[in-house]
Amino acid sequence: MLYKRTFPKIFKPPKSKYFLITAKTILVLLSVGAVAGLFFWFGTSDFFKVKTIDCFKENFGCSQQENFLFESLYGQNIFFLQTKIHSQNIAKKNPEILKVKIAKKLPNSLKIILIPRKAVAIFKKGEEKLLVDQTGFVFARAEKTQTQLPLIITNRPLAIGEYLLSDLEKKALFLSSKLEGSFIHFGEIRLTNDDFLEVHDPGKLIATFSAQKPLTPQVDSLQYILNHSRMNQKVLKIDLRFDKPILVK
Repeated sequence: MLYKRTFPKIFKPPKSKYFLITAKTILVLLSVGAVAGLFFWFGTSDFFKVKTIDCFKENFGCSQQENFLFESLYGQNIFFLQTKIHSQNIAKKNPEILKVKIAKKLPNSLKIILIPRKAVAIFKKGEEKLLVDQTGFVFARAEKTQTQLPLIITNRPLAIGEYLLSDLEKKALFLSSKLEGSFIHFGEIRLTNDDFLEVHDPGKLIATFSAQKPLTPQVDSLQYILNHSRMNQKVLKIDLRFDKPILVK
């Protein structure tokens, strides 16, 4: 009987498979290295460090003092610059600025837009005159030239960086807005006490408003009285705290 001689088989993976695995590994390593090198270059290269800052406010260039607020941004890497944090810090430290918008312009420039607060009234205590915006935020001292804004004489000192606290102050701000919206010209509003507000106009008219009642109907009543009083004898005092206003001629 003849026997066929056999030899043991040795397992050997295909060469092509070895080559594919090795090529993928090398490709991954090269890719990781390239990305790491790219990040290192972005982080250390002077090419991406801020060199130019263009600052604008209300479509005009910023002042020298306003440009100085952004001096610390020069030389920082534009990719790692945390614009939101810088914007919030600048607005927080400068009450007259409502908002700061910072836009990155590659490779090394920033465009900054300052949005200032808008004063709607001046609150006065003694000789101190402070600007207040529509939210009741006190943000700056009033200039001597700012005489066109409503003047509110308060009975307590205010500080820059705070909001109006008392209900009477908030109502006085609201009242000034309603009077202007109704085209009623006046010189000042006086916060006499917690119960009423006195509106003085240049013609020496005094209108007394109740702080305990809605102000809008009282403004409407004042507007009606003024429109009709011009046809007859001039009114000097109007008390709007009652259901039927009291007129003194």
